This record gives sequence, structure tokens and C-alpha cells, in this order.
Amino acid sequence: NKTDQLPVNNAIEAAANLYRSPKITVETTYGSPNMVIHYEYDGLVRVLNNLLANAVSHHDQEEITIAVKTSYQTDNLRIEVEDDGPGVPEGRHEMIFELFRTYSGNKEHTGVGMGLAMVRRLIEEWGGTIAVESPAKEGRGARFVILIPLDLVWKRAP
Repeated sequence: NKTDQLPVNNAIEAAANLYRSPKITVETTYGSPNMVIHYEYDGLVRVLNNLLANAVSHHDQEEITIAVKTSYQTDNLRIEVEDDGPGVPEGRHEMIFELFRTYSGNKEHTGVGMGLAMVRRLIEEWGGTIAVESPAKEGRGARFVILIPLDLVWKRAP
């Protein structure tokens, strides 16, 4: 897995642009927009693509808003992906990351449940973590919080 030295917002915009449409708003906010770090561009695009696809496929409204925010903490890059959908019920926060488990209140939703298990595995390979907070606000929505150590992974030898 080669690492690229690029601003992290390049990967986020690439993923966001796959979903932006008249009914889907993807808002992006960058803590340090031009900070250049080593990271696996393709891997990060895949992670974000999965999280955005989930937010869209589990949504229960016509109009969808997803916010992606980055910030840099002392040792970590923090990425938050927050949607305004129905959210994830309390008892299922951990279950959604297991292989082949899908949770959806949406009857039309079909999926093999690979998405979030793969996302978690990739992030853990980078030495990071992913967790879900739901409801995100006003009783709705889910917020996925990704923490990736800056020194561990991104600066790993290419």
C-alpha cells in the first residue's frame, strides 16, 4: 500500500464529489486545509466512499445532508462524517462494524454488510479507530468519528 503525500482534503473532495447531487448535499470543513501528510489516498477515498454510501442508502428522507469535517489533534487526524438520517439504534453501535451484519430500518435496503467491517479493518491497519455516535443531534443522524495517528501510519515507509 503506497502512501501519497497530499493534502487530506484531496481524498475527501474526491469521495464527496461522487455523491453531490441536487438532493444530496455533502458539506466539507477542513481544520488545516493545506496540511500535507503521508496517507493512502485510495484507501481513504474507499473509507469515505463507504461511509457516504451508507449514509445515503440508510436515509429515510428525500433530501440528504452529510457533513465531513477534519481536524488535527496533537497526534491524530480526526475525520467526522455526520448525516441527518434516522441514526443507528443504541444497541447496534458495535454490531454495524461486524462482517455480514446489516442493520437497516429501510426495507428496500439490501447489502452484504461488507462495508463497515472493511472500513474498520483498513483504519485499524493504519493504527486508527472508528466509532459511531448516534443520535448525532436532535434525536437523529449518525456521526462516524475516525482517528488516525499522524506519526504511525501516514509516515510509514512507502
